Amino acid sequence: MAKMKATASIDVDVRPEIVYAFLSDYENSHPKILPENHFSNYEVLKGGIGEGTLIRFRFHLMGLKRVMKAEISEPEPGRVLLETDIDTGAETSFLIEPNDDGLSTKVTIVSEWESKGIRALFERFVPARLEKVYEKELRLLKEQLTLNPVLPES
Repeated sequence: MAKMKATASIDVDVRPEIVYAFLSDYENSHPKILPENHFSNYEVLKGGIGEGTLIRFRFHLMGLKRVMKAEISEPEPGRVLLETDIDTGAETSFLIEPNDDGLSTKVTIVSEWESKGIRALFERFVPARLEKVYEKELRLLKEQLTLNPVLPES
């Protein structure tokens, strides 16, 4: 069994509470940062804002397509959003950390999962590719927050 991990970060010139509000809105704002060539058929099945939200989407990576269903939790409200894949238990965290100035924010996406048996041989290439997807996602986040740096409607 191998532990897999993919991570990417970006700094944005927006206050942490605005970033968190944007990311926790899975109904309206969060979908705007999903790169279209990797995410499709996105839908909110339950909730829509933070804790208890349930989402489903098709994820495309390295020529493979997989339908994923994830439940959202807030282990540290205002700081950590956690998406847990219902089928595999894989976890993707959005970490929102204020920079020293208090007016800008470091946003980090981290995915961790267990890969077993022969599958681990094939998945050894996934973290580097997934990090590229997260870099695109974070650039889209920065663009969205720059275009509209106000709290989304809740």
